[in-house]
Amino acid sequence: SFNIGKVHYVVIDNIDCSNYDGTTSRKYEKRISSEQLAWLQKDLSHVDKSTPVIVATHAQIFYPTTTGFKYDHDVTNTTTLFNILAGYEVHFVTGHTHQMFNVTPQSAITGSHNFYEHNSGAVCASWWWSGHLTPGVHISPDGTPGGYAIWDVTGTDLTWKYKATGWAEEYQFRSYDLNSVRFSLADVPLMGAATPDAVRKVYQQYVDAYPANSNNEVLINIWNWSSNWTLSVVDEEGNNLTHEKVWAYDPLHIAALSVKRFNQSNHTSTPSFVTQKFTHFFKVKANNAEADLRITVKDEFGNSWTEEMDGGGISLSAQNRVISGKVFDAEQQPMVGVTVQLEGTTRGTISDMDGSFALEVPSGEAVLNVSFVGYLTQNVTVSATQTDVTIYMEEDAVLLEEAVVVGYGTQKRVNLTGSVSVVGGKELEDRVAHSVTHMLQGSVPGLNITTSSGRPGSTPAINVRGITSINGAEP
Repeated sequence: SFNIGKVHYVVIDNIDCSNYDGTTSRKYEKRISSEQLAWLQKDLSHVDKSTPVIVATHAQIFYPTTTGFKYDHDVTNTTTLFNILAGYEVHFVTGHTHQMFNVTPQSAITGSHNFYEHNSGAVCASWWWSGHLTPGVHISPDGTPGGYAIWDVTGTDLTWKYKATGWAEEYQFRSYDLNSVRFSLADVPLMGAATPDAVRKVYQQYVDAYPANSNNEVLINIWNWSSNWTLSVVDEEGNNLTHEKVWAYDPLHIAALSVKRFNQSNHTSTPSFVTQKFTHFFKVKANNAEADLRITVKDEFGNSWTEEMDGGGISLSAQNRVISGKVFDAEQQPMVGVTVQLEGTTRGTISDMDGSFALEVPSGEAVLNVSFVGYLTQNVTVSATQTDVTIYMEEDAVLLEEAVVVGYGTQKRVNLTGSVSVVGGKELEDRVAHSVTHMLQGSVPGLNITTSSGRPGSTPAINVRGITSINGAEP
């Protein structure tokens, strides 16, 4: 355990492998050993009840059901744990599931304790499978994008949100036009007659869930949903549409991972990390296929995220595609850190060390906004059939001319209030000195160059207004 500021943090191992038999069975129990519980009781005897307590474990304490939550942990063991933590505001921060859910004190399962659980997907999503099979689509079996939680701690006040890797913080949900989502056995032609019935039944669930239809329904996956969040869907006429909370399979995960894993001829068992039916989905029915919808999601901290869904159009679904590309400068050198964003959305990514990027976009033509400091922003149109693109960035000569880099950042020249001196080759070309450093002596007001040693090759000290300034330090 440790304290940071006014919050007490506890890290406990709750994967008990005492009964592991040495095989591949992964035989373990989700429980906390009696030794750890005794230690925790002693530890908290030094912690005031007004102090929030963060308890980090590998495995979850609770688990969603269609009617609420259940214990997903040794019950007797959990009761002892709760008795020790009674009276504190406790946040269980867990993982293990590769899915996402939140428990609040209002949930009956907490037994009126001020307990939360934050089960935050996984950075690796589906053990990296989705991105391996479909580059650029990195999501968990419940459709949660691979990512992590961000916590903001001010005194004893805590706020949190989920951050998907490679996406802006504003990316908090995904919506599907179900008129455009369909799966069938024709999608997996290699899954032949020899495939065990138990395996075929798993895939058949996706076919049954998403047949061809024209019901004008929209499915919304709000992965970090909590009972303290709100959802509103308004059509173009200002009508508030009724939404229903449902358990569902995420269509994008089916298309990106499950279809490709099931489309094999050598199955003996169900592939791992295929799409799972899960909570945090909502369904709404539009009045017609052409209705424009405004979907707004708000969390308990006042954050709000909105998506405009054009009638019959925007569908983050099985028909999505991935655009891959590379970004180069004028000298054909790869550029790292370039922002590539789908126009009109918050969906984007940045280029890696090789200048490469991959971005998931809806089917059809796409426009990418490509930007980097000191370079002209480019709007690159990618056709509906194009899957890769090469982009060459041009320096913004005007911007570079107007910008001045100073010791504490970058400012426009017109806004600069400090003193800036420039020494160019003209000023130095007639000077005779054994080093560039000595050539600068006397060329800039306030620049002091001193040599503390007469030894050849010794490094002189450079002070910019340092010796006579308040700080008196070298730059």
